[in-house]
Amino acid sequence: MNYPIQASVNQTECFSINQKNNQGKSQGAYSQLLYWKTKQERRKRKDQPWRRLATINKIAQKSGYNLPTYQEKKTIAELLKQHGEYSYLTGKKLGTYYLSTLDIDIRKEEFAEKLTKRLEKNARKLTNSLHVSYDKTKKGLHVDILTLEPLDNQQIYYQGWGKIWNIGSIQSLGKYVVGEDKDKAFIKNGKWYWKTKNNEEVKVALNKFFFKLGNQQEKPIEIRQLLTNKTLKTFKYQAWDYNLNQAVVREYSLIIEKPQKKPQQTKPLLLKKHNLQAKILSKERVLKLEHMWKVFYLDWKTKTTGYFLVNNYQKSYALPNLDIGSIKNMVLVSGVKHDFLSQIVR
Repeated sequence: MNYPIQASVNQTECFSINQKNNQGKSQGAYSQLLYWKTKQERRKRKDQPWRRLATINKIAQKSGYNLPTYQEKKTIAELLKQHGEYSYLTGKKLGTYYLSTLDIDIRKEEFAEKLTKRLEKNARKLTNSLHVSYDKTKKGLHVDILTLEPLDNQQIYYQGWGKIWNIGSIQSLGKYVVGEDKDKAFIKNGKWYWKTKNNEEVKVALNKFFFKLGNQQEKPIEIRQLLTNKTLKTFKYQAWDYNLNQAVVREYSLIIEKPQKKPQQTKPLLLKKHNLQAKILSKERVLKLEHMWKVFYLDWKTKTTGYFLVNNYQKSYALPNLDIGSIKNMVLVSGVKHDFLSQIVR
């Protein structure tokens, strides 16, 4: 008589388990649907002919994308189908704001494991403090920034382990960023965009997590001191001025420096000494060099004549011992043009 009751209990437990499983599946399906809708909406906000850009392996397939007449006819969906990726131009308006991108590289070949872990930690703290979502990339992450005025294109550096590391950049006017590819994934972490005012506010926010903004990495002073022969060249380019709403010609100056050639070091002169047995023939003062005496001799071995010079400080003890007609054993030092008396061997 107890069996039907037991069966009823088991049926109730099974129903409860199935209900929980169904709830879990429905929640998972809802999360996927929400993620898909978010992805589609983010695409839609960037799907304009003057913003989207065809790229393959992050390389633009069209030139002149900075010109005001540029347009990409294919939609983002068509670019993804054809190339498996699409990119979007930064520094352009999205509504009443300018859209730029914070690009942080966390993983590079030259980064040690300790540096990568530190960058991951700091980047996580940054996105959490801003309550902002981001795109996870193969090397790091992208954060879309909305500002009231266009941001400057600047590099991002991190100082640690005795070196300044280039870890990314702010991509703004004239730049582009990959919107989607096989390595990119959207991570929901709050708002879709980091809304701020200007360059200064971005700089202050990054500094809290030891990320430094700058136009170029500082070079060691030793290298700069070796550079000379500076050449100043001016380059002109066309850009779109959003304040004037027209294309303008701008220019920038580039200082080209050539490394200075190091002067060749002259090798020290090696003085050679040699022994001489000779008969003293004559001696006279050198007219052009009053402190020098020239002594002529006959080499007793080779029977050839020659001369050597005697310095003024040797005159007091050397000249009296170099009697004309005497045969002396001496040590001479060979210079570039002349031989000099080193000593008289007794």
